[in-house]
Amino acid sequence: MAKDRFVPDLVNAMRRYLVVTIRYPDAVRLWQHVLEPLSGYMLLAERLWRPPHQYSDSWNFGPSPQDCRRVRWIIEKVNEFSTEKVSWTVDPAIKLHEAGLLTLDSTKARTELGWQSRWSVETALRSAIDWYNDYGCRGDARRSVIRDIDNYETTPLNH
Repeated sequence: MAKDRFVPDLVNAMRRYLVVTIRYPDAVRLWQHVLEPLSGYMLLAERLWRPPHQYSDSWNFGPSPQDCRRVRWIIEKVNEFSTEKVSWTVDPAIKLHEAGLLTLDSTKARTELGWQSRWSVETALRSAIDWYNDYGCRGDARRSVIRDIDNYETTPLNH
């Protein structure tokens, strides 16, 4: 529920019946569930155990390139997966320069660690919205997290 995080901001606006102002709805961004990089960090921690010098380096654990999506696509999917809907508008103000495409190269993690993402961006969003629904409806958010971890661990690679 961190402030200035896109999906949490959408959910918070949805619940408060606020209109979200979007600067660049056609900007392409990386989207992934928090379990994706966490699985990479866990794998890296295992590899650092022995021999640590081989893996003591910087690593990226990002989504597959095919999971880059436009901001507006994310909003549309959030609305599709939610019982409530996000209202949004495009910011008409003069905009500062912002990259139209942001990517992350996780080739090293895939080739040297054998890590890869398991969930498509659609699966990740559906899981996140399910969690928000459980959390917001006074459901059992802990049980929802455990369900997500179990589902993640049993999802085959190459989603």
